[in-house]
Amino acid sequence: MDPTRKEPESNGRREKDAWIRETGRAPGVPNPPQGDLDARFDGQAQEQTTSRTGDPPRSPRLLDRVRQEIRTRHYSRRTETAYVAWIKRFIFFHDKRHPNEMGEAEISGFVSHLATHKKVSASTQGQALAALLFPYKNVLPVS
Repeated sequence: MDPTRKEPESNGRREKDAWIRETGRAPGVPNPPQGDLDARFDGQAQEQTTSRTGDPPRSPRLLDRVRQEIRTRHYSRRTETAYVAWIKRFIFFHDKRHPNEMGEAEISGFVSHLATHKKVSASTQGQALAALLFPYKNVLPVS
């Protein structure tokens, strides 16, 4: 590849296609940073002892752990999306309390709210219940 070659300025499709084949990127997209990309993306470049804010690294957040567990169990992406959405609604319904602080009474209250105030169908209530039970059974520590 000629490093002095400039990006195509016209709207010519052939010029853009040739540019993409030659550079591996679309016109207008900046060059990737130099360095060992494989090591950076594999997390092996360096052990990070602190974050950019200076805090020690944290364990993955609850919804990230739920997503990971769903993917480990080979559930569909649609199931993952639905479960995460129900868990978010549950957390916001209870004023952003962490599910570790809540239990059976809060789950029952949320599902009852869906039935009485939101007027959702029985199958939707069942889906919400399954989504809310998933982290308690598979992600959160048993206390």
